[in-house]
Amino acid sequence: MRLVYSVEKIVSRVVKVVGIGAMLLLGVMMLLTVADVTLRYLFAKPIYGGMELTEYLMVCVGTLGLAWCALQGAHIKVDLIVSRLPPTAQKVTDIINYLVVIGVCGVIASQAFLRAKVVQNLGVDSPVLDIPQYPFVLVVSFSYLLLFLISIVLLIHSISSLMVKVQKK
Repeated sequence: MRLVYSVEKIVSRVVKVVGIGAMLLLGVMMLLTVADVTLRYLFAKPIYGGMELTEYLMVCVGTLGLAWCALQGAHIKVDLIVSRLPPTAQKVTDIINYLVVIGVCGVIASQAFLRAKVVQNLGVDSPVLDIPQYPFVLVVSFSYLLLFLISIVLLIHSISSLMVKVQKK
């Protein structure tokens, strides 16, 4: 159990740092967009490649924030049916949900990593600024790996919480 706690602590710290990084990138993206729109409106001179940079930043912000949202419990939940179940059944559905998320994230992370290698080997660059695309695909892979890891941590918490409820009965 000590190993699980240590791994949880490390993964949680990494996820928090990455979440802060995603927030900072969101700020950069907002400033870039404001500057681009302002320059376009006032001087008819938009930032060259501004739209392309915003698109790449959007990929980073959107995926890097996934694990942080999971850690904070901030993902959208539609629990019309689950909320009507008894607490033990709710925990079981949480466990099933985490198992599905772990499976899906494992597939996405591995396939994105393989895709990044293909994109790198092909030398695919962005159309305007000639920025290599593979680092952004690696960001997607890394993000889903983090979500995979934090989902394992949350799964362990759900299982241990369920065990405590079962033992109390």
